Order: sequence, then structure tokens, then C-alpha cells
Amino acid sequence: MKSMLRSAIRAILPIDTFDALRNVQRKREITQKSRDLGRIDNVLKALESLEKISGKDYIRLDTAGLTEIATAPKGVGVIEINDSCNIDCLMCNTSLATRPKGLMQLDLFERIVSELASTGTKTVSLHTIGDPLANKKLPQYLEILRSHGVHVGAMSTNALLMDRHIDTLFEYRDIIDLIWISIDGSSKWVYEKIRKGGDFDKLHANLLAFTKRNNAHSNPYPISVNCVVSLDNYHELAYLPMVFGYLTTPGQFNFGNISGLSADHTYFNEAKVFDDYYLHVPCGHLWDSPHIHKDGNLSLCSRDYNGDLVFGNINDGSIEEQFNGEIIRSMRRSHLKVDVKSLPKLCQGCITADSRIDTIVNGVIHYYFEKIGSQPAVLQNCLNEMAPLLKARKYSEVRTLIENLS
Repeated sequence: MKSMLRSAIRAILPIDTFDALRNVQRKREITQKSRDLGRIDNVLKALESLEKISGKDYIRLDTAGLTEIATAPKGVGVIEINDSCNIDCLMCNTSLATRPKGLMQLDLFERIVSELASTGTKTVSLHTIGDPLANKKLPQYLEILRSHGVHVGAMSTNALLMDRHIDTLFEYRDIIDLIWISIDGSSKWVYEKIRKGGDFDKLHANLLAFTKRNNAHSNPYPISVNCVVSLDNYHELAYLPMVFGYLTTPGQFNFGNISGLSADHTYFNEAKVFDDYYLHVPCGHLWDSPHIHKDGNLSLCSRDYNGDLVFGNINDGSIEEQFNGEIIRSMRRSHLKVDVKSLPKLCQGCITADSRIDTIVNGVIHYYFEKIGSQPAVLQNCLNEMAPLLKARKYSEVRTLIENLS
């Protein structure tokens, strides 16, 4: 059947185009196999770790050996070119942000990119609490990045505005390394409930148009799909790689449990699937690259809806110097001591999922599609049985369930 399909495609495509597409597919298959190798080993290691190490202690491993002094930005920058989004997802609630909405001035953006590039930064992200495709001046920002030899490591988007910038995305393929698409539902009603303001039909229309262009491109984009796991969509996780299978292989679908990202935890408390959540203290983000807001403020993380975690400004000195200023050093000391009362209010209420649960969910899904089959109902049944066992911490039974998966 595959050989007949290849013959049919060869008949309608020029030889050089057909060979290019075939080589791209081979590279994808080789990469996918290497990534999926050992997925179940990782699941078993995660289960063993859950038995031996508490969630609080596991979080502390993220900052083991760190001090209040940090190595300045590690070659990656996070720049907010806009803090606006076209939808208001239940787990994000970006409408709660009180910072004035707007775009980063292009001259300020160039100053920031120039400084980052001069200190060795090769890759940036253009995302904090907004979708960069909501920025009407996106081509101008990308041109500045290109002029400084700086790449966008992953263009993060909900894809609902992709039709507005599809030409731009391919014009700047040379500096955009990956398209990271957020999709949180396999069915229309689940997707549109979670992605408040989203349109499932428009999403498919945009992604199908993009995929057609991407498949015909000499250097197609690698695609990753991100799904925030909640009670609303857990029952259909296994179907996501099938419904959106035209985008990429199942191994490039990533599932992460909902966390206390939003300043309002109402939906988080209602929709969390598991109980393995902990106060995110100490938090390794204080040692990562700073987030640069559209007004030039330097902040600790993307959760800073109101500017409460600002520790400097691009106009107050070099990023490198401010990255070890007294404000951020004081926060690091409090995190390392787990002195919660002295932390900013946002840090005091930041709840994170145990990443080992994510490892297990992802590992089982990827393993099933790679090694066993493509019938999502069988996989979904396994996931449904696995959830209560993980909640009850019956890890030996989870092992047995996975071993019997076929």
C-alpha cells in the first residue's frame, strides 16, 4: 500500500521535489525513533523515584548546589514583544493581568537584542503571557533578530492567528527553529471550553493550510504540540495525536499537567487530575534567563501578570549586572532557605505539578504509539485506569498496568 502511494505521489511531483520530501520524512522517522528509545525506562525510573523521593525533596533537586549568585543569561533570552492574546484560556486567565497591554517599541527591541547578542545569546523566545502572532509588527521584530544572527528557538502560538502570519513564518524560516502549538482538546466542545474564545474549526483550517505549505517547503518546520492536562480533557488525551496527526508524529505531542499558573486558582482546583502538587519553592527559574517585558522591565518568570516579580529595567544597566542585583539575590536566598513568608506573594501561591507524573503520562502515550499500535481507545483505557492508581500512589499496580499494555 505504501509503495503504491509513493508511486502515485512520484507521478504527480517533480523528481527533485519528491526526493526532497522523501528525505525529510526519513530524517523525521530516524529522529523520532531515537527520541522514543527508552521511553518506558524513563517511566519506570519515574515510578521508582516517586516511591523513594517526596515531591518537596524532588523540587529541591532543581536548585541543588546553587547559591544566590547566578551565571548571567545562558545564551537564551525571553522577550515579550506583546502581552496581548486573542483568547483567554481557563488555565491561564491572562485577562487578569493588570499590566497595560501593548507592543514593545522596535528601537527598544533592537537595543535588547543587540545586548543579548553581544553576550553570546543565540536564541530567544518571544512569549510571556501573549501570543506573538497577535503582534501585527511581527515581521519587523523578526528582521531585527535576523540582522543580529539571533534565532527564535520556538515560536509559541495557539495557531488561531496563523493565517495572518503564514507568509511571515515561511519568509523567516531561516531564523525560526520550531513551531510550538498549544492544543488542549481532541474534540470541539472540550477545546472551545478550555481555550475560551477559540474556534476549533478555524484552528483546523489554519493548521491544514500551514501543513500544506510546510510539507511543500524545502526545509519544513519541525512541529511540537503542547497539551495542558486537566479533568476536562484527560478522557481524550489518546485521541489528540490522531486528530492532529497531520501536524507531526505522536512523539512530538507533549502532555503537561495543569499547574497554578493563573493568579486565580479556581479552575486549577476544579480541573487538576492528580494530587501530586507542591508549592514551587525553591524555584529554579530564578537562575534562568530573565523575562524582559515590553517596557524593558526585567522579571523572574512568565507568571508575572502584574509586574510583581520585576527586579530591574533595561535602562538601569546591563542585564548581566542586574541579574545578580540585590533584589534578585534576596529572592534567591529566600527560595534556597524555603523562607516562604519573605517571598513575593506570587511565589507564595505558585503551585507546580510533580514533573515525574508528566514523565509517566508522556512516556506511556509515546510508547504506545511507537511500539504497540495506533488504536487510541486501548491507550485511553490504560490512561483511565492509571489515573486513580497514581492518585492512590499504587505504583506497583501502575507498573503492572503498563507491562500489560498491548
